[in-house]
Amino acid sequence: HLFQGHPMMQRELVPALLGLYVDVEAMDIHNSFYEKFQYRLYIGEVLAHLWELPGHRETWVAYAAAHGSGSGGYVRFCNMLITDATYLLDESLKKLEYIKEKEALLADPVAWAELSPQDQAETRQAMEQQGGHARACLAYAQCTVSILCFTTEQICATFLLPEMVERTASILNYFLSYLTGPQRKKLAIRDPEKYNFRPRELLYNIIQVYLHISGADRGGGFARAIADDARSFDPAMFAEAAKVLGGSSMLSPPDAARLDVLVGAVTDAAHSARDTEDLLQDVEIPEEFQDPLMNTLMTDPVRLPTSGTVMDRQYIVRHLLTDQRDPMSRAPLKPEQLEPMPELKARISAWMSETIAAKKAARGV
Repeated sequence: HLFQGHPMMQRELVPALLGLYVDVEAMDIHNSFYEKFQYRLYIGEVLAHLWELPGHRETWVAYAAAHGSGSGGYVRFCNMLITDATYLLDESLKKLEYIKEKEALLADPVAWAELSPQDQAETRQAMEQQGGHARACLAYAQCTVSILCFTTEQICATFLLPEMVERTASILNYFLSYLTGPQRKKLAIRDPEKYNFRPRELLYNIIQVYLHISGADRGGGFARAIADDARSFDPAMFAEAAKVLGGSSMLSPPDAARLDVLVGAVTDAAHSARDTEDLLQDVEIPEEFQDPLMNTLMTDPVRLPTSGTVMDRQYIVRHLLTDQRDPMSRAPLKPEQLEPMPELKARISAWMSETIAAKKAARGV
């Protein structure tokens, strides 16, 4: 009743918890690297409850709108969610692979008999230890992905920011490819529930995040980011996800239709990206048009007043989400201090258009 009815609680509790979720990162306590995930699990469980209460959800949505850009608190919260999901899921999958490997060893009486009693004992002990880590990591990971899933039903703008969209898409792609590709066989352990591993639930939540963000993607930036992810993107992973979830009646017909729309948008973006990449192949980008850290063509150049360096906005803002210092001078720096460079941006755009037009003309396109 206190959660639901008290005006101050409805006004202050969600912003305080979102801030605390981020601030846990700076805890200076013994073994804080692992304990921070335990604290975030507790915070996440409270946040999940508050999301179901209309007054608190309204505060959450309003907070995201007011603090969902630049160095705002909601951007830092979303960035931490992505960071946590990346680490926890990656660690979990590695540990499950290890458990699968050792289960195969235990199931092979000849190979097992070849081990000395000491090696057998050490193997069992290592399995128990890795199993404990897997259980914890997967509990934290499921909580993190669940928060991503339910919040993106209503709040997606932050994940579509230039500094967030590529990272969000690449993480979703990486884990979707893992859960639907050939490597998923490495995760086929005997008792997945023992380790908090619920692959269909995890797959469902990841697909829901895709659908939520793509539904808000008016400019096509998310579809382009999915297609541009050379490391993990494979069109077949969406079809396999639909097959797995459809076979267990977890993917509704409307969601299946929305997934088809997303796949179409991503396919178009991939074709467009390949065409542009092909036209710009072997073209030397002028140094002043390149981001100094990424060595890529800048799309939104900004000047860092603390060092005079010119960088692409998406990369410097992404850096400032975790380290609010100029990467060159190490002086304090906030996204709000970045100075736009509209003339340079226009020159880059003109160079891009002229280069592509010249290439097309040379090829008779």
